[in-house]
Amino acid sequence: MSKSHYILGEKHVVNVLIFLWEEEKTTKTGFKSISTYYKSVAETAERLEKRDLVEIEHQEKPFSKTTYWLTDKGKETAKKLKELETELKEK
Repeated sequence: MSKSHYILGEKHVVNVLIFLWEEEKTTKTGFKSISTYYKSVAETAERLEKRDLVEIEHQEKPFSKTTYWLTDKGKETAKKLKELETELKEK
């Protein structure tokens, strides 16, 4: 029997989606509020980009900078997660 794999169970996925929904945009260092090892959070965002939930823009000049934000699909998903979180807190 194979194991089920749920994307929401992956490390940082829910936190990245909700964080970007609340902040709208962030840089890699902005992820420090999720984890001090923000490289791991950035890797999660890259996996979410492959699922069309996050957009990532890399800028090289005048200095290196990476910016992250939600796609429309990501915004819809994050909004639902935030609503669920609110509902669960109320009970």
